[in-house]
Amino acid sequence: MMMNKKELSGVEIEQAVAAHMQKVKTGVMASLDNEGLPYTSVVPVVKIGHTFYAYISETAPHYEFVKKNSTVDMMFAEEEGQMANSFLRKRLSYRLTCSFSEESQEVIDAFVQIHGEMVNMIRKMDFHLVKFEIQNAKAILGAGQAYFLDREEKFVGQDTGNGSGHGHEKTV
Repeated sequence: MMMNKKELSGVEIEQAVAAHMQKVKTGVMASLDNEGLPYTSVVPVVKIGHTFYAYISETAPHYEFVKKNSTVDMMFAEEEGQMANSFLRKRLSYRLTCSFSEESQEVIDAFVQIHGEMVNMIRKMDFHLVKFEIQNAKAILGAGQAYFLDREEKFVGQDTGNGSGHGHEKTV
């Protein structure tokens, strides 16, 4: 079965990334555990500009992991009910540097708007705000549509399938 590959301009890629990110509320975060092995979990997030924020509980395993290793990956995948084909599922993978952050009213308001009033309850518990700054990203938008993005989510190149994988492409 032949699949049509649509060529996208850099602007169209950036617009598709922005549109995808407007639909998502949670990411799958991968951090490294104490043995250097990957640990994944679902994390409710907000995105302001080119920065993500999440509240992480002290009792969650990744709380200690991100304290020890500030580099994490986070993926935002198209909802299963929205995808046309599981092999062509749209997704964005970000390489991020994280740090614990002071709250700001802008971040609190964004969390309440996206995730509801429960945010105010968790803020009174053992949850801490973590700020995630983009190092680079990779967007999979369809068949033959894999693109590299810089820290400002600007198109920097297409993945040509040379086996370099996420995080091994040229430094941006």
